[in-house]
Amino acid sequence: MAFVARVLLDASAVPRGLSAAAVEVHSERRPLPIVALANEILALWDRPLVPVTVLEGDLGH
Repeated sequence: MAFVARVLLDASAVPRGLSAAAVEVHSERRPLPIVALANEILALWDRPLVPVTVLEGDLGH
């Protein structure tokens, strides 16, 4: 899904009639690029974005 969505977004070819989309990740990927992709799709329809919170700290390793 991510590859198809990226191609459609880059080509400005996301169907205007799109009323639903799912983002599925089938491998261990970093979440931030997937959230960014989902937010691009949501922004096209002025929908609320997926919030991102970045925590920084020392885990004492």
